[in-house]
Amino acid sequence: MIFKEVNPYLDSTNSEIEKESYIKMLAETLEVSEKQIQEDYKKGKSGVVRKKNKSDDKEIILTPSQLSQELNLMVILANNRSIFSKVKGKLKISLLTDNYAIDLYTTLEDAERQGITSNEAFSQLIENDELRKLIKRSFTMKVFKNNKNLYNDINYSILRIQLLDVERKRRNIINLLKYSVEENGEAVQNLSELLTQKKDLDDKYETLKTDAEATLLEKVENEDN
Repeated sequence: MIFKEVNPYLDSTNSEIEKESYIKMLAETLEVSEKQIQEDYKKGKSGVVRKKNKSDDKEIILTPSQLSQELNLMVILANNRSIFSKVKGKLKISLLTDNYAIDLYTTLEDAERQGITSNEAFSQLIENDELRKLIKRSFTMKVFKNNKNLYNDINYSILRIQLLDVERKRRNIINLLKYSVEENGEAVQNLSELLTQKKDLDDKYETLKTDAEATLLEKVENEDN
């Protein structure tokens, strides 16, 4: 089944347009039909994905160390909503993998469009009961409020999320490269394209890593002062 090899690559994006582009490239690289990849992908996903019921929700423990990095960032932004519009250009929803974080991101966008400013009105936009409880509790906690390191904390979290996204895509490119050479050793047509993509991702990773290290250093220096 092709699914085992292409699943991580296709799962690295939430964009259907980008996913279709990946399927096309995968079909050319693996020399199979796009339909075959789509069928294997759906077949594999059908075994692990099911509709989530309200009864499936589990209480989220509300301490920064126990939240995912993505969810912790979105809780901070929910508590400091004026900052969201300033950072969402760097924090695309396609970078997020935590479902609760994705829900909060779309809620922040809805609140921004509707001009909602009060915490109570914002909470009512959240459909998931446990997530709504989490956000209401967070409004009473100083740890999620504005502090001298707030912007550094937010920027560092965004850089880390961007790094993880690049890491996923880079690993997927490496996996694809393993299948980009025919048995007789002759490179397929898409090899050069894959190598170019890998180099671009490598360069982006190093840039983000440097930025993250600088932001972390500044954050530590601020805490010492």
